[in-house]
Amino acid sequence: MNLPPVSVTSINLLPPTQSHQRHDSDSVFSVLNRTVTSGGKSKLKAWVSSPLTDMSQIVSRQDSVSTLYDSSNLSSLRSSLNGLTIDLNARLSKVSKGKGDLKCLYDAYVYVRALGNFEANLDDLESFKASISESRVKCENLLGLAEAVIDMDRAPREFVVRDGFDEDLTEINKNKEELRNIDGIRVCSILKNGVHFETKASARMSKEYKGLHVSYLSKQKEVVKNALDVLTTFLEVLGKVFDVVSAVDALQSMAYAASTNPVGYVKPTITDKDDGAIEIVAGRHPCVEHTADCYIPNDYDLGKSTRFNIITGPNMGGKSTYIRGLGSIVAMAQIGSFVPAESATINICDAILCRVGAGDLQNEGVSTFMAEMLEAKEILSTATSRSLIIIDELGRGTSTMDGYGLAWAISEYICNTVKAPTVFATHFHEVTRLAKNVDCATNLHVGAIKDGDKLVFLYKVEKGACLESFGVRVAEMADVPRKVIAEAKRKATELENFDFRKKKERTIKRKLAEEKILASVKECKGMKGDELLEKVKAIIEDAQ
Repeated sequence: MNLPPVSVTSINLLPPTQSHQRHDSDSVFSVLNRTVTSGGKSKLKAWVSSPLTDMSQIVSRQDSVSTLYDSSNLSSLRSSLNGLTIDLNARLSKVSKGKGDLKCLYDAYVYVRALGNFEANLDDLESFKASISESRVKCENLLGLAEAVIDMDRAPREFVVRDGFDEDLTEINKNKEELRNIDGIRVCSILKNGVHFETKASARMSKEYKGLHVSYLSKQKEVVKNALDVLTTFLEVLGKVFDVVSAVDALQSMAYAASTNPVGYVKPTITDKDDGAIEIVAGRHPCVEHTADCYIPNDYDLGKSTRFNIITGPNMGGKSTYIRGLGSIVAMAQIGSFVPAESATINICDAILCRVGAGDLQNEGVSTFMAEMLEAKEILSTATSRSLIIIDELGRGTSTMDGYGLAWAISEYICNTVKAPTVFATHFHEVTRLAKNVDCATNLHVGAIKDGDKLVFLYKVEKGACLESFGVRVAEMADVPRKVIAEAKRKATELENFDFRKKKERTIKRKLAEEKILASVKECKGMKGDELLEKVKAIIEDAQ
């Protein structure tokens, strides 16, 4: 899927880069991440970052999640993954670069041994079980190598070659132990706590011991290198094992997240049609529902006749949550995950393209409005009829008339030329008239009611355009000084009256012109040729 960085951020796919901003439900990845292993976590993050567009791949992954979701063995599978938490991929990378050590061999040994319990819990995923079984057979010699080379009694506290594996190493170690156990040796020096004496014999034996130790280390290094050379022959099969384990961990993570959600997730129906629809019943934003005290679910309908949704309503009414939630649900579906809804039909999208809250790029000399237009241009030039477009405000960074004109023109272009499923949240109420001009455009709004001096948001998306602006009410909720609020209301009323007077004057003028033209037309009866042409010109000039 084409997923620009701005889209990844806008629909909360990955956690924020700032560590202090992170919490357990700050992104789709965070919500789905119930992985046990480091490889599973990396695999899930890669999947979330790159939703699929191939129908067979989506359905295959989705079926695996569904199988685990319905399985009574899910908790046992998760437990078996606890023995595979070693970052085997990091160990293998170290070995391939010639920087391996006995710990790498030991960790590979522990990992392969834990595969037996893991395999026993893969009855629900036959293809993965067959792959693990085949790899375990290939790794039997690896287990024998590790047990022969490593002193398992001292591991994992200390990693040394097992006594008896190499004759030369065994002889050196035997001589070391004999010197260490000779009675009467005194290592002497002058320290703060007293004077320590040393004999010539002890000095000679100490030097001999150090020489043996150097020889021992050198010989052990040689033995370890040979063992690691053998380990490199297992890198391919171990890499495959690690990938399979990581994939299973990512799949069970999505299944576990879905099964433990208190409200419930559903398996979406995936379609792959050029004119397919996105229809979601009682959809919820996967991240916001975890932080809201009471989340109000909403429906989405982007079919052939409702392909362009215009969303109006007050600030804080839920418009942004609604449209971004759609992007999150579509991405989750194409990852292969279940989604937060009662039911969902998702037609595969080739891209999710977002235009939300642009900021300026001071280092590049780009203003907020220019950044907004650049994002809009990118959407218009890359979107296809199979892309999902999400626009959260457009044209707010310039004059009202210019902004409205751009919002209208861009919306009309998407409807008539791009023809992509689109949700567009806007405060330009004039754009709602587009629904009368274009067949695929439809109006929706988020509701709010007045309770005395208070404004109560309903967070429910309803059909039709919002008939009222609540900007001043929201300012009151923010405790803007009363004097400022009163002046804002006065100015708003003044502007509304001014607009009304202008519209009334234009209406009266137009009616008078129409009456005058009709009266003049009667005078044209019987006129022909140049005389009629001149009379028509005079009528038009007089009307203007």
